[in-house]
Amino acid sequence: EALAPFSVTINFDAANAPLLQARSLKFRSDARAMDLERYLCAKLKIASVVLVVDKCFVPQPDHELGALYKSFGRSGALHITYGTQAVFG
Repeated sequence: EALAPFSVTINFDAANAPLLQARSLKFRSDARAMDLERYLCAKLKIASVVLVVDKCFVPQPDHELGALYKSFGRSGALHITYGTQAVFG
């Protein structure tokens, strides 16, 4: 049986991308990384975005935010860096 959706707090950091007005937002746990990508692209008026979770993991578009939170969440939030292109190093 699937768990009921819960709220995931996401703290954002920008890397080579425009800054969000709100650096912390809540999303449903059953939302996927692709939903977050679409939201950021629309909000920032950019064509594409790359997400990096906790500065170490690039999620696949179908990864659920709740699963990412369970694996990488800390201090009550999921920390995601976003940018217009992948940055390594």
